[in-house]
Amino acid sequence: MSIEIVCAEGDSLRRSAAHLLPCDIQYDGGAPVSRYFKPNGDEAAFRGRHLCGMELPLPAGYSGAVLQDTKQAAVADGEERRWMHRGTIDTFTYWKHDEKPTEDETLLKVIRWANVASVLHADHGEVDVVVIE
Repeated sequence: MSIEIVCAEGDSLRRSAAHLLPCDIQYDGGAPVSRYFKPNGDEAAFRGRHLCGMELPLPAGYSGAVLQDTKQAAVADGEERRWMHRGTIDTFTYWKHDEKPTEDETLLKVIRWANVASVLHADHGEVDVVVIE
């Protein structure tokens, strides 16, 4: 199976907003999201439920891509996939029901680990060793 990502002129440079909601929606089509989901800072409501959010940066050196699948139907194994690049993100909002996300959230730990891992695996060149007697 091959995957092609097509970058349309201008779309790839457009900054987009990304939201990670604590729900599962059994729908894959388009939706007028901005008409119904209107966050007010770090608070919002979705289908009558109160949400509390926290804006999170992507780990250093990472960027996110907003992709749109060009096929609406299920794809058979081995079939080519084509995605349109519609925008980029460098932050996203993580939402929880009824309470603000805390620093102990697994997602925040993953982001912190990605930052630590990039430092651990970076090329630090030669290191001078000082022996103290």
